[in-house]
Amino acid sequence: MKRLLLITGVLLITYVVMMSALSPSARSYEEIPASAAVTQMDEGDVYTVLDENGRVAVLLNGIEYLRTDTVVSSLPKADQTKLKQGITVTDKAALKKLLEDYCS
Repeated sequence: MKRLLLITGVLLITYVVMMSALSPSARSYEEIPASAAVTQMDEGDVYTVLDENGRVAVLLNGIEYLRTDTVVSSLPKADQTKLKQGITVTDKAALKKLLEDYCS
């Protein structure tokens, strides 16, 4: 009986761990590293890095694409001002540099 309970417990724990690791809802767009987001850039795309509800975020052609955990108020005042206005970039290198500067 103890052996059956032990096996059942191990199987249940394994199932829960596997399901939580494989669940699509376990990963949100906020967890996408900046380098991964930049690699998907197409010609003609316009990215805007800005202050979105107090966090550094990226819009792709006007649609929210990425929201970081970086709190805008923790950045220098000059950067806060730029982010409130929005910083537009059209190439991979510029987007990657901005995200690395603000989010590291």
